[in-house]
Formats: sequence, structure tokens, C-alpha cells
Amino acid sequence: FFLLLVQHTRAGTKTLQAYFLRQIEKIRRDRLVLKNRLDVEEHLSERNQTIYYSAWYYSAIHVMLSVPQFQTKEAISDYIGMPLGLVSSVLDFLVSGGLAKYDGNKFQIRTKRIHLGSDSSLISKHHMNWRLRAMHALDQQINEDLHYSFVVSLSRKDVEKMKALLIEQIQTVKEQIRISPEEEIYSFCLDFFRV
Repeated sequence: FFLLLVQHTRAGTKTLQAYFLRQIEKIRRDRLVLKNRLDVEEHLSERNQTIYYSAWYYSAIHVMLSVPQFQTKEAISDYIGMPLGLVSSVLDFLVSGGLAKYDGNKFQIRTKRIHLGSDSSLISKHHMNWRLRAMHALDQQINEDLHYSFVVSLSRKDVEKMKALLIEQIQTVKEQIRISPEEEIYSFCLDFFRV
């Protein structure tokens, strides 16, 4: 990137400057695509993605398996208030999809981190599932929860800076989550969009 900046500055013609500027802009756009910057372990098959992202509880139960106290059907059912039969069905799916394993006594997580790219047809469903859960959490009025919304006006130039800053912070948060012991289950939703 630095070399492209130097070449752009040193270019002797407008055509050559435009060429290097296109390459610089492409790199900037690519850096704003999260899946290019996040460490993703494994992808689900298209069929399994359709099931996994159909409802919030698939990813919730998947993540819950990383916490030792939530590695039985009964513990999960009690914690999230879902029928035992539905929890069993989700766990069967997670095991068959390679996301979890069952040792005859308890369920354990196998694949901890998966990522659905912004180019997926399922991404809006995934975001809606968790925004609906966020609205449910708002109704609960739990003091430890954090909800913050605001609308701002800013320059077009600063929009790109804000997006880059938010992506850096997402990476920082994901790194902290990676090294944090699994004890609690939380949802993290972030929205930054043109109104």
C-alpha cells in the first residue's frame, strides 16, 4: 500500500496517477470487508447455513457449549427457556454439522468461530434474528446490558474513517473474546448505516 502511495505521488501522467489511485481505492475497499480481516476457522455447507441462520437459538446454543455449565440439554433448556425437544434438535444439528461433539455425557463445542460474509443471502436473516433478540433484551431492562443508539451527521470523508475505526474495534473486541475464559453468553450487535 505504501509503495502504491509513493508510485501515485511520483506518477508522471494523469493516466498513471489514475491507475495507481484505482489500486489504492481497491485496497481501501477490501479492508472494509470484514471477512477479509477476521480469522475464520471453518465454513458451513450452504444447506447447513440455511438451517444455522434460520433462528437465533442455533448460534446461541452453539456458543453456549463453550461454557462448561451449559453442556447438557437440560442446562441449556433451563437457561434460555426453550423446550427440551427443540434444544435436542438443535444439538443434533450442531453435532451432525461438525460444530459440536457429544461424548455420551455432555456436549462440547468443536468449531468456535464461524463467519457469514456480507455477500451471503442469509446475512440479513442473521442480523434480524439478533436485532429481534436485542429488542427483547430492551424489554427486560437488565442493568448490566448496554444499549446505545444515536444519529449523527458527518462528512463523506469521515464516513470511511468511522467504518475503518469500527472495523478495528471489532477486531480488538474479537481478540479479547478469543482470550477470555467462557463463562457468560452475550450478543454483540453493531450498526452503522446511512439513514
